Amino acid sequence: MSETVTVPPDPNRPGFDVLRGTIGRRPHFIHTALARAAEPLTAADLGRRAGDLARQGGAAFTEKTYSEAVTRNHLRSMRGLGFAEQVSDRRWQLTALARGRINATAPPERAARTSAPATPPQPAEVLTVDHRGRIPLPREFANATVTVERVREGEVRVRKAVVVPEADLTFLEDRLAPLSDRDRDLFLALLDNPPGPTPAFRAAAARYKERHG
Repeated sequence: MSETVTVPPDPNRPGFDVLRGTIGRRPHFIHTALARAAEPLTAADLGRRAGDLARQGGAAFTEKTYSEAVTRNHLRSMRGLGFAEQVSDRRWQLTALARGRINATAPPERAARTSAPATPPQPAEVLTVDHRGRIPLPREFANATVTVERVREGEVRVRKAVVVPEADLTFLEDRLAPLSDRDRDLFLALLDNPPGPTPAFRAAAARYKERHG
């Protein structure tokens, strides 16, 4: 997998890629699948592609690891970080912020491969901005919710946005079964009298402290 990684490691966080995914784990393979996509993809398609990448890299996973629901939950967390977005048909793609982080760290030849797919050039249209900073958009934007992204001084990008009603949002907690009485009592007892750290935990903490100070 090391020869085909698209999302590069974060030089400031050993073991993580620049989109905050652990190298060799599910988030990193989803990030890589997104970065390699020539067009936006559904959560199901991204999950399948990420699973293929994980298989090629020799990573262990189960049938549910890259399921549509699990992949969608990760995409939502990426959206919260500003790294992923949905287009008008609810497919997913990386944001300009995410691609900027990838290209800023990747070698030049890899950065060229991971840049956003080229679209046919459209003739420029000269419009006048009024005194309140307003400008008429093309007719297909009428009554649409849009996102306005400042790319650089003097340049902004306007995209149609998909607004998901709050009632349609699902969270992991909604699908968790309640604890049995026995498990609840055990959990509360451990909170009241937590066990001491095991040798394995002490060793892991020592390694973390050595790496991160």
